[in-house]
Amino acid sequence: MSGLFYFRRVVHSLVSLWASAFGAVTLVADLEALLRSFGNLLSSSFGSAVFAAEAEMRRTNTMPDQAKLFAAQCLSQVEAIFTRAKERGEIGSGFDVEAGVGMIAGGVLFRWLAQGGASDEIWIKHLIEVVIAAARR
Repeated sequence: MSGLFYFRRVVHSLVSLWASAFGAVTLVADLEALLRSFGNLLSSSFGSAVFAAEAEMRRTNTMPDQAKLFAAQCLSQVEAIFTRAKERGEIGSGFDVEAGVGMIAGGVLFRWLAQGGASDEIWIKHLIEVVIAAARR
């Protein structure tokens, strides 16, 4: 079993367990839990190893299909959060879910790659405020 496949299964399992246990609450609670989970994962040595493996696969051009599948699975979990929020009436039906997913994924990766750190509570709250403000426009 490849490292990327294992990582994909771990992330999918964690997010699926989290969603089934806490999925029917609020958009804010869903996003807080998700951002904490991803921040903790990216800050771990396991997360660092996965990104190192990802860089090597890009260098050797052995990853494109695996990367697309992994990204699609992770992002579908974030999409589900916004879909549930629409169903609960927390955000408008016209909200662009893909833009919301991009804000979350981009925010987490920026924090990890550009600023070299985990997502702390204050940062998580600010990111959620920005996303909620956009979702409710």
